[in-house]
Parts: sequence; C-alpha cells; structure tokens
Amino acid sequence: MNNLKNLENIQFVVNELTNSIKNQIIEDNKLKNQKINNLEKNIQKYNSDNTSQFQANYNIIRLKKILNELFFIIKEQDKRITQLENNLTHSDS
Repeated sequence: MNNLKNLENIQFVVNELTNSIKNQIIEDNKLKNQKINNLEKNIQKYNSDNTSQFQANYNIIRLKKILNELFFIIKEQDKRITQLENNLTHSDS
C-alpha cells in the first residue's frame, strides 16, 4: 500500500513538472511573438516618418527600442542554433 502511495506522489510530481514546463514554453512563445510584433510596429513607424523627424528625440528612442528588440531576437536565435548544433554533435557520436 505504501508503494502505491509513493507511485501516486511521483506521478503527481511528474504531472506538475510537465505542466510547469508546458506553461513556461507558452509564456516564452508569447514573449517572442510580442517582441517581433513590437519590432514590426516600431519599424513601420520609423519608416513612415519624414526626413525632418529622423532627428527628433522620440525617433532616437524608437531606434533604441528597435535595436533592443533585434538583439533579443538574435540572442534567442543563437540559443536555438546552439541547441541544434549540440543535438547534431551528440547524435553523430
């Protein structure tokens, strides 16, 4: 009987961990999508400005946001590429 209770506890912990990981993946994807959407909006706004607006302070801030969002996307892509390379290296050996 005690073993059955232990097995149920282990199943519960595994289910909780699985749900936690799934939720974290969903949240990460939302953040990535949000960053890409923000980047697209800022680039569209920046491209629609005329030449006299390029020197305005708000445009400099917009450029900073664009660079930060690009940097975030590049870091995420680097993580994915590194993971893929590691997987390929381990599968070759």
